[in-house]
Parts: sequence; structure tokens; C-alpha cells
Amino acid sequence: MKKYHVLIADDDPSVHIILDRVCKIMDWTVDHATTGEEALKLISEKLHHIYILDVKMPGPAGVELARIILKEQEAPAILILTGYAEIKQAVEAMKEGVFDYIQKDSLRVAELQKILKHAAMFHENRLWSFQIRKDREKTFNNIDLANKQFQAILELSSDLIFIFNSKTGKMIDCNASACRYLDYSHNELLTFQMSDICVDFSQSEWNEIIQRGLINRQIVIEKSLKTKDGATVLVEMSLAFVYLDSEGYITAIARDISERKRMELKSREYYDQQQKTLTQTIEMMALAFEKRDIYTAGHQLRVAQLAEKIGRKLTLSNQRIEGLYLGGLIHDIGKISIPTDILNKPGRITDEELELIKTHSQIGYDIVKEIKFPWPISEMIIQHHEKLDGSGYPNNLCGDDILLEAKILCVSDVVEAMASHRPYRPALGLEKALDEISSKKSTLYDPDVVETCLCIFRDDEFKFQ
Repeated sequence: MKKYHVLIADDDPSVHIILDRVCKIMDWTVDHATTGEEALKLISEKLHHIYILDVKMPGPAGVELARIILKEQEAPAILILTGYAEIKQAVEAMKEGVFDYIQKDSLRVAELQKILKHAAMFHENRLWSFQIRKDREKTFNNIDLANKQFQAILELSSDLIFIFNSKTGKMIDCNASACRYLDYSHNELLTFQMSDICVDFSQSEWNEIIQRGLINRQIVIEKSLKTKDGATVLVEMSLAFVYLDSEGYITAIARDISERKRMELKSREYYDQQQKTLTQTIEMMALAFEKRDIYTAGHQLRVAQLAEKIGRKLTLSNQRIEGLYLGGLIHDIGKISIPTDILNKPGRITDEELELIKTHSQIGYDIVKEIKFPWPISEMIIQHHEKLDGSGYPNNLCGDDILLEAKILCVSDVVEAMASHRPYRPALGLEKALDEISSKKSTLYDPDVVETCLCIFRDDEFKFQ
């Protein structure tokens, strides 16, 4: 990895301390200057890749130093350190070739690392561009021939290429593809502004693009372009911002993405249909269970409803909540292999019968594991009786080894089972169920899930149907 050399010029010692720390984290070497004169001496003695210059300090300050560096070096990445009052001055310096500015009141390590990485990338890109230009000049012997060759490449491009004046928005050039695609002559297009060829394009949007371009230098937008006969075509437009002789230009390269969007829509429709089919599959499995055992089927539905409510309260994504609800609908699907006379036995069950009932988690997993759900349904099923301390079944999982959805189903399962009537016992009541999960919070049950569940019932946000 390349080791970059950095020059920091600022009269504030605290700025040097934090920037030096960041550069050392990145394993970069640093030189320090506290005045413009010291900075000039270091600039003349040693080549630096990145310069961080204070906009105000004794001697030549940031912008003046930047002009000197840009005049003498091919690919410097210059960052201007500025207070809020000098931001406008820093932005003007960016038009002359300064890479970016850093506000002194927001010197944070993570953000500084990100800015410096971008500055290093900017330096490498400029080196690459200069090398290409030198190679062109060497190959074609003179810059005029190189420009003609570059112009020929532009004309051969199938992409639509436009060049606009960033201040006025007026088009100053375009390639043949743009003329053919929009069905205008070259001279006709040169009378247009960007708003003349873009659908629903306002002055405020143009101003926003200019502001973003000052910071990012390159942005990508999607717009619909208007052809001469009134038709529209959706394009992805890459905008690159350059400044030459204090004049700003925007090069816009547009590519038709209509077909891509159609394919994305078709893919989305196919995905939605697959989701619908899978959802119907789960609902049919739950319905089949209901025909066999109405107590278990009703239990699964109520657990799914409570789990969904907890998931929403925990701000899970809609995708995860959908999977959680569907997992709840069939979390006991494995009980289809357990004789109903054991499941609904009115008296105390034997140890052997209990062990048989415990197999339902594994059996349920085996039933659905080959179905390609977009949600971890099979894992929810096999884990919904696991406990935080490892005392659950079938695999004695602990803590973070248990899926969050399974932890939610576990709590929902306990609350519903205790609060509801069963053939083998009367309902124990909601209060006892909530006491159970509260007393064993953090030992058996996930504390966040328990607190969320308690809050839902305490605030009367949910009732079992």
C-alpha cells in the first residue's frame, strides 16, 4: 500500500495534534508548518502528496499557498482548513483546483479518515490523468492531433454526451449520438439549456446539482430526455464538473436505461409473485394443521400475531416482520407427527411423551428446510424453544447463537400458551404469563424482547383474538 506524505500548515497546535493522530493511524508521514513561510520552505524541499492548509495564518495562507502548489506540481490533493465564515473563500479555491475543504469545528477522527482517503484517491486519479495526457502527446507528437483523436472517440461513442456551462446551463457542445437520439441537429442543440431537453427540470434542481457538484465533482442522476417529436427516454446521466480558466463546465454522459428499468420491473413482479406463492404455501400448511388440531392451529395464529406486534415495536424491517409472522403461523408444524391424543391429553403427560413432543422442533425444521423461503423460516421453527442460558431444545443454543426471530417467537409462544385454555388445563391468565417472562428475563428470555412484550400489554396495544 502506498505511503502518502502530508504537509499540515496551520497556526493552531490543536489542529496539528488531531490531524497528526489521524495520519499516523493511516500510516502516513507528516510534516508540520505553523506559518506560510515555513510551509513554503517545506514545499520547496520535499514533494508531498496531500496538503492541508489553513485559510488564515501568518504569512502566505491557504488559498495563496494552494495556487503556488498547483502551479508547480502536477497532481497535488489540497484541502483547505476553514472556519464557517471562510467557507465561501474555500469553495472559490475549489474552482481553481483545490480538492476540498475541512471545517475546523468538525474535526472528528472517522470523518477525517474518510476525507483523507478521498484526497489520496483524487491524487492518484490526477496522476493517472496526467500520465495519459503525456502518453497522448508522445504518441501523437502534438496536442492538436491528440485532441482530434479524442474528438473522434467522442463521436464514435454510443452514449449521449453533452457539455454545459455550469453557470448558465447553456449547452456548448454535444456528440453525434446525442443529435441522432434526440433527432435534433448539432446547431439546434447548441441553442438549448439542460432544462430544454430534460422533462420536469427546474432552476432549483439545476442549482442543487451545481452545489452537489462543487463538493462531489461527479454525481449520477436519472432523468427523462425529450426528443424532437415529443417522445421521452429514461437515461442515467453521469455529470462531471471541471473548471478551466475560472470557468465551470459540466460534462453529461447519458445512457438509455429504459430496457434495464423494464427488466427490473419484470424481475420485481416475478419476485413479488414468488413471495405471494410462498406466503400461500405457508398459509395452506397452517390451514391443513387447523383441520387436524384446532387448539394448535389457533395457538400458532395468536403467536404469529403477537410476534408480529413485537417485531414492529422493535422496528424490524417490513421484510423481517413478514417472515416472522409467517414463521409464527407454522412454528409448531412439526406437531403434525405427534399423535393428537398426546397433544390434547387431559391429564399429566409422562416423561416419554414429553420427549416425543420435544421432537416437533426438529421435525418441523425437516419438513420446511428444502423450501427456498426468502426468510429463515426453518431456523425459526427449530430454534423457537431454545433459551438464552442453553437449557432449551433441541440443540441447547445460547445467547447470540439464537436467531432474533426465534427469540421473539419463544416469548410469544410462552405468553400465548400460559394465557390460553388447553385441553389438559384451564388458562393460567395473562398476568401469570407476563410474570413468567419478566421473572426469567435475561436468563431464559431475551431482555429486549421481554420488555417490548410487557410494554405492548401494559399500554393495551394488543389483545389475543
